[in-house]
Amino acid sequence: MFNKHFKAFSFFMVLCIVLLNKTYAIETIKSDSINYTLTFFKEKSPTSLKEVLIKEFKKVPKSNNFGYKNGSYWYKLEIQKATYNKDYIIYVPTHNIEKIELFKLNGDKLEYIGKSGNSVQQNDLHFNFKFPAFKLNEKEKFTYYLKVDFPKEGNFPLKIVSEKNFLSDKLNKQSLISFFYGTCILILILNLLFYFKYKSKIYLYYIGFLFPVMINLMLIDGSLINIFRGNQFYYLIEIGSHLVMNVYLILFSLNFLELNKRVPKFSKLSILSPIIVAILYLLYLISNNYILVVLGDTIGLIIFPILWFLGLFYIRKAKYAKYYVIGYFFLIPIGVYYLLGLGYGEWYVDGEGTFIKVASWLDMIAFTFAINYRFKIRSQEKQKIIEELKEKLNLNNTQISKNKEIDPYFILLKKNDYTSEALTLKEIEILKLLIKGNSNNEIGNKLFISNNTVKYHIRNIYQKVNVKSRESLKEKISASIT
Repeated sequence: MFNKHFKAFSFFMVLCIVLLNKTYAIETIKSDSINYTLTFFKEKSPTSLKEVLIKEFKKVPKSNNFGYKNGSYWYKLEIQKATYNKDYIIYVPTHNIEKIELFKLNGDKLEYIGKSGNSVQQNDLHFNFKFPAFKLNEKEKFTYYLKVDFPKEGNFPLKIVSEKNFLSDKLNKQSLISFFYGTCILILILNLLFYFKYKSKIYLYYIGFLFPVMINLMLIDGSLINIFRGNQFYYLIEIGSHLVMNVYLILFSLNFLELNKRVPKFSKLSILSPIIVAILYLLYLISNNYILVVLGDTIGLIIFPILWFLGLFYIRKAKYAKYYVIGYFFLIPIGVYYLLGLGYGEWYVDGEGTFIKVASWLDMIAFTFAINYRFKIRSQEKQKIIEELKEKLNLNNTQISKNKEIDPYFILLKKNDYTSEALTLKEIEILKLLIKGNSNNEIGNKLFISNNTVKYHIRNIYQKVNVKSRESLKEKISASIT
């Protein structure tokens, strides 16, 4: 049965990867045969427009990205060839440009054209678009200068396209964006419903991971920019979402793979990761040194491959671990791609994020399937244990009390003289802790369940044992069983 599920799921994922390759073509706008050169210099102190004209400009790296070396930069854009009588859009698909000002070289002077960026209000934008953009119409060679303020990573993936191709590309990507975020919301709702139905914290942990992932992607692709224009809180949301992702993915992984039971020492040490990340983020807020954020992201990412290899290691012991490994297979490369690309400037990163959206969609499908498959497998295993116990319990009470191999509480798993209904295995676990005098919080921590779940089971136990307090419960059970 398991092999059938795994083969069907694998076939589905292969189909999705094929679609991913086709969708990746959307990432690049059709070329308009525009030849241009882009050079730069980093502004160390305020520079006048006259001084800019005599400055020495250097060739921009192939990645168009300076990574954590943020600050103010001047770019010189020289266009050698363009098609006549066309409106062009110059735009920079990246989400962390505070302000960008465009100047045109007119003789020996720089003529101000317009501005864009996160700090510029929507009504003041030169061209109304989520990313910094400018609309131009030139019929000959021309030179522009751009002053760019990078508050975080110095990513500058400049694109120049015809207005026609720009609008066409915008429409194509909008359908993908709507589908992706619609799927995100649907999966969040499904996991919330599963949590209310099954009372398992794993669903909450996955929601705690998926929600900041969605917010982070909405920041990267500019979907939220018009809400936060001119508000510095915009930049805090991003590092906050990174920290929350780190915390909840660790919690999800530890509980999903039951690492808190299999490797308890590692489980305790893994908590250090988000603590160190939080400290580095806090130091960044104090010092405004962006390298601290990059280091925090690096430390936060390092633990993910470790968790993935642990999932790989436990595949034979836990059937559902296969789906966890598949889900992580997409997640880790995405993290490395953005960390090395944006944080360290190793390669070109397009803020449109088409590829990451499709890969994240596959990840969501894989993890949601994994959680539900795990629940099914665990339910089957518990049912098998209960059936085996019931076979052993086909003894009378005297025989049970003499048989040291059988837990006397297990008699409550079948029809008995002490309860109106048989207790479940989970209720027996909680009952034992209640008899020992454990509080709700202590029970929740020991069994890795929420306080609400503990209260739910306690109410059921009271009803089945026909008592109204812990004292009465302890007296009745202790006198009857122990």
